[in-house]
Formats: sequence, structure tokens, C-alpha cells
Amino acid sequence: MNKKSIIVIALLVVILIVAGVITLNVLRQNEREAVLSSDAGRAFSASSTAAYTDLKGNPVVLTEYVGRTLVVFSWASWCPSCSEQLRMFETFATSRPDVAVLAINRAEPATTAERFISFHQLPTAAVTYVLDSRDHFYQTVGGYAAPETVIFDQDGAIAHHFRGDISLDTLTAHIPQ
Repeated sequence: MNKKSIIVIALLVVILIVAGVITLNVLRQNEREAVLSSDAGRAFSASSTAAYTDLKGNPVVLTEYVGRTLVVFSWASWCPSCSEQLRMFETFATSRPDVAVLAINRAEPATTAERFISFHQLPTAAVTYVLDSRDHFYQTVGGYAAPETVIFDQDGAIAHHFRGDISLDTLTAHIPQ
């Protein structure tokens, strides 16, 4: 093989690699746009009117959870059954690490949420606690009661929306294996 043939082959390989990278980036962008336009994407989008944070005030980007089965529990400290429901979600999340479980607080200050978690000695290892200072999530999914549980499928669509308490058996029955 002569030098000219080697250069042509090398150039073709480089062109194929660049084309592959560009194609992959376009596909990822299309997937990202689909996620952001899904039910979960709209509910989780953070804007100046709906910035999600953790209990310490650090920003939380909820769209990173879209693309997998996701359980979101909307709760507040004034909800009589929320402490037991949060315990149940921790049990579920521990047994199903493949499912993301978020507990989004309804527009309460971090100190209120932290006192509630501390007072009820709630475990926080497997459930991700999120503060929603503007109650954006609850309003976006058409919240009506407290508590509420929303299950999103892997495409970000609402698969199930439960108003009021939910049992572990009911939750488990509505999550794909």
C-alpha cells in the first residue's frame, strides 16, 4: 500500500468518526428536547419562578432524573400522614434502587422541612428531599390534595397520579419490574 492510499484511508476514518460524533450529539439533543417537553420535564424545569433546592439550599436539577422510572411524593409539614408516607417511600426506595424517589416539599422554608424530618426521625438515605419554594411541581401536575404521589415512566409521562395516602403494595403494583 502506498503513502497516498494510507492518507486517503486515514482521512476517511477521521471523517467517519466526526460524522459519528455529530450524529450522536444530534440524537442526544433530540432526546433531551423530548425529555424537557414531557410531563416530567415541564414539572421539573427550573426557572426563576421555580428553582428547586436541597435542604441546604443547593440547586437541584430535577430534569436529570427524567429517563428512568420516577416516583415523586409531594408533601408538607402540615400533612397529618406525611411522616408515615415518607417512611414508606424510604422503605420502597431502599428496595428498588433502580427507581428514583423524590420527596418534594410544598413551598415551606428549609427550616420547617428540616424540623419536620428531625422531629419525626425520618430516614433520608434513599429518598431525595427537594424544596420547591414556589410550589411549582404541585401546580404543574394539577395537584389537588395533600399528599400526592406521581409516578413518571421512563419517557417522562405521568403513568399514575394518586391523591391522598398510598400503600406500599399499591405503589409496588404500579411500578414496572
